Amino acid sequence: MTLFAVVGIPLIGLYVTINALLQQTTADHYRGRIFGALGTLSALMMLIGMIIGGLGGDWFGIRLTLNLACGLFVIAGLATWLRLAGSKKMNAPASF
Repeated sequence: MTLFAVVGIPLIGLYVTINALLQQTTADHYRGRIFGALGTLSALMMLIGMIIGGLGGDWFGIRLTLNLACGLFVIAGLATWLRLAGSKKMNAPASF
């Protein structure tokens, strides 16, 4: 449970950054569609995660399922960190 609390702190930064970048880089007439698609995709992935988590809890037990979920967060974070560290220059919007 402590790991989930620790993961929540960077997730706040992630969601704020995603929303800010989408607002800055999306044309006005597409912004509603983009945010609608993001919300729909997020809700769908959350539903799939709940189904997989529920089945995983039944099949493997709660502790192993939570450990696997935390491990996936770590793997995703490391993959993102390596991807960002490997890029020579991040593409910033023209307004920066």
